[in-house]
Amino acid sequence: MKEPSIKVAILVILLAAIAAVLFYGSMGELNIGRMADSRTSQAEDALRKEIDSKSQGNIQLTDFKKIDGVATETFGVKGYNLQFEGQITFKSAGIWLAHDFGSTLAFTFSKAPVAFGQMNGATKVSAGASVKIAGTMEGLKSDNGWNFSMSECHIVSQ
Repeated sequence: MKEPSIKVAILVILLAAIAAVLFYGSMGELNIGRMADSRTSQAEDALRKEIDSKSQGNIQLTDFKKIDGVATETFGVKGYNLQFEGQITFKSAGIWLAHDFGSTLAFTFSKAPVAFGQMNGATKVSAGASVKIAGTMEGLKSDNGWNFSMSECHIVSQ
């Protein structure tokens, strides 16, 4: 009589152990998913703040989508390169200086004509117009999360 009850007890313990491994394993996957979502969200927030600051609120990031991401580590510092696609919308009519003497897209905006505007990639835009953009953001892990900055950005279509 004791032998079958011992086998049942062992079987119950094994089933409980398997259930625990599956449960905690899925929790780990959820945490990894949350961490990835957190990086994407922090990259989007950083780009949104940069665009708002540089354009003085005249250009708005209206869409942001992660395309790919690569984790890095240099001298023990964790990093993340995130490729994105997005869309910006102009809240005001004016001049968009798409390039501030650099190769990456800039978000400087003026409501008045700008001297030497053509050299800066000046584009006359109307309120409500949209432009699709794409690029790469570099993030460094800190105690407070991820600090992202744009490393490259270009126009996909207007």
